[in-house]
Amino acid sequence: GDIYTQQSVLIVPFVKDTNKYYIFTNDRSSPPDKAATGLHYSIVDMQLNNGNGSVLNPKAVSLLYYNSTHLTGCKHYNGKDFWVITSTEDSCQLIAFQITEVGIKAPIISYLNLSIPPPYNIEISPKGNKIALKAMGIDGSYYRYIIDFNARTGQFSNPFPVFLEQGGGTFNSGCSFSPNGDLFYDIEYDPNNRKYLLHQYDLKAPNIISSRVLINDFGVYFTLDMQIGPDNKIYIGSAFTPYLDQIAKPNELGLNCLF
Repeated sequence: GDIYTQQSVLIVPFVKDTNKYYIFTNDRSSPPDKAATGLHYSIVDMQLNNGNGSVLNPKAVSLLYYNSTHLTGCKHYNGKDFWVITSTEDSCQLIAFQITEVGIKAPIISYLNLSIPPPYNIEISPKGNKIALKAMGIDGSYYRYIIDFNARTGQFSNPFPVFLEQGGGTFNSGCSFSPNGDLFYDIEYDPNNRKYLLHQYDLKAPNIISSRVLINDFGVYFTLDMQIGPDNKIYIGSAFTPYLDQIAKPNELGLNCLF
């Protein structure tokens, strides 16, 4: 991994061996004086080293060189395999590697007419049917896109812009799907008032953009990331406060989500 890559590590269990794990590492986004080496994987066997685990040789096997900072994953449609997802940095080729019981298959590549500037996150719905990312459209503006993902084939399609980023591609990357996958939360920058706003979208609404509801005004606080916790609450981190914000009931519509 790398400190300049927001999504730098992903751990995926072996399909049939409960003692082994893939560790995917990503250091694509780097300063000019450091050579980036892309996406790699190593294998850990937890039976070795007296049960503490050990990394097998060869280590850091190269999978992809010219990729972006994106790195996420989900279960395959078949319920046993996994998908590991990344993208290229400039032309938005979304790339899915299928992890099977016999190893890592050749990548499935989907070309979308977008451009993804680093160093933003990619988020995937718990349902495994949609991803969200910030990208530049063909008009040169930044948008938050919701994109369909086929967990059976590994193909991406139908990028749908839910928000126009008028701040010139600000670095707030915080977004999250609700645990049930029906709602979407996005932290958006208001350049006119210079503040960050948390909105909720209903992905099942006839008009998703019109379903937008303001959940919280963070003011000038640079709010960076959102994650679903093991308790199915959403936690939000900021760059300028020692506290975590919480959405207590993220499956509920509007202010009933209890920010």
